[in-house]
Order: sequence, then C-alpha cells, then structure tokens
Amino acid sequence: MGILLLFPSQEDTIFIHIEQKVFDSMLDETTKQNEIETGGMMFGRISEADSQIKIEILRIYIPPDDSCIRKRSFFEIDPAYAKKVLASEEFLYLGNWHKHLGYGGPSSGDHQQIR
Repeated sequence: MGILLLFPSQEDTIFIHIEQKVFDSMLDETTKQNEIETGGMMFGRISEADSQIKIEILRIYIPPDDSCIRKRSFFEIDPAYAKKVLASEEFLYLGNWHKHLGYGGPSSGDHQQIR
C-alpha cells in the first residue's frame, strides 16, 4: 500500500508514489518535532514509460539530533551524515524533504538550495 500524488498541471505525466511505511515515518517525525522544522533524505526509483514519469519514494533517512540542525524556521542535514548515507544506500537519492511551521510554500532558503 502507498500514497499516490499527482501534480495538477501534470496529472497525466508525473506520478509520485510514497510507500505507506515511509509516509507514516514522515508523519511521525513531523508530529514528534511539532515546534521546530525537521526532515530527512529520500531514496527510491524513477521510471518512465509511455510519456509518464513515476517517482517511487521507497526509503527515508531521518538524521539523529547530532547530525542535523533543527530550529523553528531552519533545518539542515550535516554533510558528513549525508555523505555516509549516500555511500551506503542502494536506491537513487531523490532529494531532501522537510516541514515548515505554518508556512505552506518553499522558503527563500529552499529556492537557494534548489539553485
């Protein structure tokens, strides 16, 4: 079982599937860290067929407290921790996820990280 997300402007071309246990882990982490930002690293697979792209999020890593910075409006994973995870993971690195407190869109820091 999993969760399937569709982008409204690309609902016929891009599908994101999140394994249920992965989604539950993300939800548990955001509930546990309800006063500060938190997040982690996502891994999975990307496939393309018949002009459709499917992104499967199969595993996440949530860094321990000593391997990240969690603040009210900031979250950052320690590069040494990230490198260790990247070296050990068999699935494709899909990116990082994090939550914002009371803000629904990407922050200026998010935009900088994307660039």
